[in-house]
Amino acid sequence: SLRPAARSLQRGRTAPPKGSLFLRATSDLVRSLSGTDKTFQCEICLCFERVDEGFVVEECEHMFCEGCMSTYAVSQISDGKTDIRCPCINSDAGDRCTAVLQEAEVLQLLASDVDIIGKYQ
Repeated sequence: SLRPAARSLQRGRTAPPKGSLFLRATSDLVRSLSGTDKTFQCEICLCFERVDEGFVVEECEHMFCEGCMSTYAVSQISDGKTDIRCPCINSDAGDRCTAVLQEAEVLQLLASDVDIIGKYQ
């Protein structure tokens, strides 16, 4: 099964499929840019998305597509990880971001996937 981002790319879209759950990020950065036509490039799928439809890791303020981050979180939890780190990599040094998503952020990404939430908790 293709990831949501891959399905979107396959269909020639940069936005998530209709009906996707999009929870608004609460970062000051996103709130300050909401309602504008600003976009960002997701570091995972490389698609351009509207800022107010992004997910921001609160600790580091790196921004990703909601769908990409949901898929990433599910993958990490399925692999037995409980500390979900920001997936951003510093392109200059190749170092991975050290920020860890807070429990509330992870639960937001998991939405209502009861099986994965059970594994996480």
